[in-house]
Amino acid sequence: MLLIFTVPQAYSQKCKYDFDKTDPFTGESGKGITVKINNWFFFGFNKIGSNYDLGLLAALSYTENSMKGDSIILRVVNEQNPNGTLLTLYSVADVKPTLQAATKAQYYYSTGSATSTLYGSYRIKYEITKQQLELLSSGLVTDIRLYIGGKDFYVLDIKKKVSETLRQAVVCILR
Repeated sequence: MLLIFTVPQAYSQKCKYDFDKTDPFTGESGKGITVKINNWFFFGFNKIGSNYDLGLLAALSYTENSMKGDSIILRVVNEQNPNGTLLTLYSVADVKPTLQAATKAQYYYSTGSATSTLYGSYRIKYEITKQQLELLSSGLVTDIRLYIGGKDFYVLDIKKKVSETLRQAVVCILR
């Protein structure tokens, strides 16, 4: 009898939302969860009323604008598709990056010099449907391909633990 009550609790994870509140003016409920993919990529899954979106925060050594319609492709692997299903999402607006300079001092035998690299910090919002979220919740994201202003960036071989955290966040947003 004890096993019947403890096993479901062990498999259900408590959802930790970044925000979970109701707008006092519209009465719409909203919630969101952020997942760290690596040191340069973060995903934010959001539900406002009955609408969903995926937010991306990315820091890249790139400074061009992201255009409305730029895409992100997620490879989702599950039992039905062990080779993966490609899920393509499109950005909803043009985005100008926030520019940051990183300075690194390089010392030589007799002189020191400093070099600077310019980085772009992007906050891009993508449309996503409940059906697309259900696909994400059915498997693990193994690879990501991001297009910004005609240039592509990759996050390959995502760690299994990160992918499982990503899947759990999607399950929580769908609740």
